[in-house]
Amino acid sequence: MNSSRPMAVPATARRTPVEPFRGQSRSRLFRADLLTVLAWASVALTVALWLADGGAAGFSTLAGSFTALGVVAGLAGMDLVLLMLLLAARIPVIDGAVGHDRALEFHRQLGKPSLYLLLAHGILIAVGYGMAEGLDPVSELVALWVLVPDMWLAIVSIGLFIAVVAERGNHIWRAGADRAGAGRTGLGPLDFRQVSVAAADILTADVLATAVVAGGRRLLNWATDSWDVEVLAVLGSGELLATPGFRA
Repeated sequence: MNSSRPMAVPATARRTPVEPFRGQSRSRLFRADLLTVLAWASVALTVALWLADGGAAGFSTLAGSFTALGVVAGLAGMDLVLLMLLLAARIPVIDGAVGHDRALEFHRQLGKPSLYLLLAHGILIAVGYGMAEGLDPVSELVALWVLVPDMWLAIVSIGLFIAVVAERGNHIWRAGADRAGAGRTGLGPLDFRQVSVAAADILTADVLATAVVAGGRRLLNWATDSWDVEVLAVLGSGELLATPGFRA
């Protein structure tokens, strides 16, 4: 009695469905790592160029050291702000490497470090200049406000930056996201827990969503009346508010 035996399949011929995508995955991981290195290298290069251009000489005195540290903090902080703008700009190279959702998450995570660096910049500069002129930091800040053109604009800008970072909400709704402990957030039933805005560009959507989270229904009505946008909002009570585009 003859019995047929199944033919052995060479190991090289047995390929799982995921194998064709391993090369793509490795390529994306490499690009993501490369972008991460370039991002942090940009911060280091900015500071290094300033130090090489004579900035290091400022550390020769105590007052100069405070001023120099303030400059370094400002350069690093503004570099992080630039990285935040690039992450939110839907650049194909970045979105292709990490995905737009993760790019926006990195954008959000850079908010507080950049704010702290910019605050340190202002404080250290005021201390350094004040020590050099025999003034306390508050008096020096007042003098800068009076004597330096557009200083008021810098102070107002940092105040707005603080408001945006402090009130920042989630602008992307993630289905199935863990909302455990939602009742312990301290939000009132009419406060916004989350706001998502669909706009012509990501910058408009990001700014309007943050404004609505901070300003409530008045800002929501103003945003929908002034811009061609669609809004989905979640109240502290769990109720959903949606413009017609999100209800369609």
